[in-house]
Formats: sequence, structure tokens, C-alpha cells
Amino acid sequence: MQKNRKAIIVAVVIVLLLIIFAVIFILSNQKYTVTFDSKGGTLVEAQEVKKNETATEPADPTREGYIFLGWYTSETSTVEYDFDTKVVEDITLIAKWGQIGEITDISIDLKETELTVDDEVLLSAIVMAGDKEVEDAELVWSSSDETIATVDESGKLTALKAGTVTITVTANGSIRAEIEITINEKEDEKDEEEDKESTTNTASGNTSTKPSKPSTGGSSKPEEKPEEDKPTEPEKPEEEEPTEPEVTYSYLWEKIGESTANQYILYIVSSEGQKVSGTATVTTVGGARETISIPATGRNDLIKDIVSSITNIKAS
Repeated sequence: MQKNRKAIIVAVVIVLLLIIFAVIFILSNQKYTVTFDSKGGTLVEAQEVKKNETATEPADPTREGYIFLGWYTSETSTVEYDFDTKVVEDITLIAKWGQIGEITDISIDLKETELTVDDEVLLSAIVMAGDKEVEDAELVWSSSDETIATVDESGKLTALKAGTVTITVTANGSIRAEIEITINEKEDEKDEEEDKESTTNTASGNTSTKPSKPSTGGSSKPEEKPEEDKPTEPEKPEEEEPTEPEVTYSYLWEKIGESTANQYILYIVSSEGQKVSGTATVTTVGGARETISIPATGRNDLIKDIVSSITNIKAS
């Protein structure tokens, strides 16, 4: 009796396993039917497609007096069926037709396919019925990327940012045309402002060579002093208007006659070419040090500041 029970249990397990394998086999080999309704066109054979596989796009059907526009999932659909779509159920694809004599061709009228950001262009479409142009066709415009360019119902295109975009127009919901447009960035206007500032800074800069100081050997030719870098003004923001060039100063040494004390007059010269008269007298003493005496009259404070800043000699 016990042996019979074991035999029955084994038999039941085997049957269940067979059923499971059968179900898996059936599901993995399940097929669906793709039917083609040509709507009066030539017959297109149905296809049996395994689950999660794709149907094969058939040859276009023909219909006298009409142009084949494509396969759609319904008569109201405006999106053509993609034959790369995996089939997971029975489906029927419907043919759409355009009547010859109404609309046979459409093209977008645009001479320049390269635009610049912020450009606006009014697009137009040429719709043909045979050899005659259709004037009242219903047009629908669309953009493949509205972050790059938009197009409204009248065909007005607005370029928003650099990139490439495809503009599509459909006539009477059937025949369509496409055009690829490249949007370029605007030229930087900053270069022009920088050029202007560069010209202004050059005009106000002090390009004169500083004079030499007196030598210790009693020579009548002063020893040359190295030119010091003068601080440059920071660049002004683009939105500010250019300002008038700032007056800068240089200095000029002139020896006093045949002075044995090696005395020189120090003239301050503005960038406008004007001398600040009676500036100061400098004397060398044994070549060990230099002193500058500022006259009691005149623009003493201004002269002291200028002398100290451009000669590194403390003026008294």
C-alpha cells in the first residue's frame, strides 16, 4: 500500500512538471497576428509574429487615384506606425491615402538654413496638386526641439539657442515636408568694447623713459634709472561708458649749467605735455644720497606726491 502511494505521488509530480514545461513552451512561442487593412488598396497579407518580436514592413499597397501615406494604428491617428515596435498583442494596421489632384507634394520655402540666436523668420510652404499650387491648404507646423527653436501656427520661427532642429509642416493632415535648420550663437560684442578700452588705455599711458640720475664721477650725463611699472586701471564693466583718459605724470632731469655740486632741476611733465614749473632741485652729495628740495611756493603737496610716487625719493 505504501509503495502504491509513493508511485502515485511520483506520477503526480511528473505530470505537474510536464504541465509547467508545456505552459512555458507555449508562452515562449506565443504568436500574435498583425493584420493590414489597405482601405481599398491592393491586398497585404497578414503576418504572424512571436511575442516581443517586430512585424516586417510590407511593400506599399497601391490604389488608383490615390497616394499611399503610410500605416497607422487607427483612422484618427496622426502618428505613423513604427515597425521597430515589439508586438505584444493582435493588431490591425490601417492604410492612409491622399487623393491625387488634391495634394501631391509639399515643400518648405526657406533660402537660408543657418540662422542666429534671436533671429525670427516667417516660414512658408509650397503645396502642389499635380502641377497647380494649392493656396488654401491647412498647414500644421512643428519643431523637433522647442528649446532650440519654436514655430507657431502661422509658420513664424524663433531661434532660441545654438543647435540643430528639424522643422516639419503637414498639409491637410496627410502629406508633410521637413527641413533641418542650424542655429548659430551671436557674435560677442565684447570684443569691440575691449578694443575701445585698449585704445583708451594706450592713449593715456606714459610711454616716456625716465631720466638718469647724476653719476658719482662728476660726469655731465646722468645715470639712467630703470623704468618702474605703473599701476594700471582695472577694466570697467561693459555697460559703463568709456571715461576720459586720466592725466598721468613723468619727470625730466635738467642739469643746472656747469654746477659743480651736481645739481639738477626736476621737472614734472603731465601726459598732456605740460610742465609743472619750478618743481624741485635735486643734489647729489658724494654719490651717497639724494635730496629733493621743493620750492616754498607753488603746488607743494601735489609736487611732493608726484615726486615720491614716480622717483621713490622722499621729497621735503
